[in-house]
Amino acid sequence: MTDEVRERYGEHNYFEMLRVFVEEYSGFTSHPDSPGRGHIVDRYEERTGRAYEHDEFYRALGTLKLGVITEGFFRAHLDDAPNAKPTYPVMRMVPFVLAEQGRQILDGEVPLRG
Repeated sequence: MTDEVRERYGEHNYFEMLRVFVEEYSGFTSHPDSPGRGHIVDRYEERTGRAYEHDEFYRALGTLKLGVITEGFFRAHLDDAPNAKPTYPVMRMVPFVLAEQGRQILDGEVPLRG
């Protein structure tokens, strides 16, 4: 963990780090003008003429892919790569959060077309 992250978040406050990371780095998806998932699915169906099916699979697959990407960020932190950002140590917790999100998707606890 970098001194900057430790100073900002404390030694073990990974969930707070994750919350701040998501808020700071997800601006393009949380912007009020960004289309929602349902809008994108509707647009896909309209343009392709195909029905979007198996939403649980694609949402769970997306969660897995995000986990792989965040593992790469965390690896960059561990390797002390010159392009590693001070927030990369939070990536240690992301796979756990994504695993829970994947479980919720597959168990039907997350609204799929919102």
